[in-house]
Amino acid sequence: MSFNRLIRENLPKYARAIPFSSHHINFLQLDPFQQNLMDNMVDYKNWFTAQSRMGYSATITIDDKPTVCFGFIPLWQGVAEAWMLVDIDIRTKAVPFLRNTKHIFMGIGTVMGLHRLQIYVHEQNYSAIKYAEYAKFKREGLLMHYSPIKENYYCYGRIY
Repeated sequence: MSFNRLIRENLPKYARAIPFSSHHINFLQLDPFQQNLMDNMVDYKNWFTAQSRMGYSATITIDDKPTVCFGFIPLWQGVAEAWMLVDIDIRTKAVPFLRNTKHIFMGIGTVMGLHRLQIYVHEQNYSAIKYAEYAKFKREGLLMHYSPIKENYYCYGRIY
């Protein structure tokens, strides 16, 4: 299965996947944790553009508005990191979004030949922590002073 097919088959009918572009970030209303990172990281948008070129990425639109930007970056054989920026309006469509992205996280292991996928979540972002655990990621440790402004993040891993 290809990345595009995986995404296409796991989207609700009202959503569409398009290639990621950094200008999509301008349309997102970020939660305070994502906005804080954006405000304190030099060239934040360019960082995501660089990451999107290293692996697989997409933007999910709802009613032609970018709502979720995400990607998977291979680190080495069988291991990748995922990144995601989410518009806070996704909460109005939370159940389908959670179910669909859970299937994407399941399928990306096959698409990329992974035995491990990892993500990082701010230690106080409780909704993101709940989401990571719902998507079958396990908390592995606390990264002290991880962010550009020395905030702590949890490392989560998903084993395939």
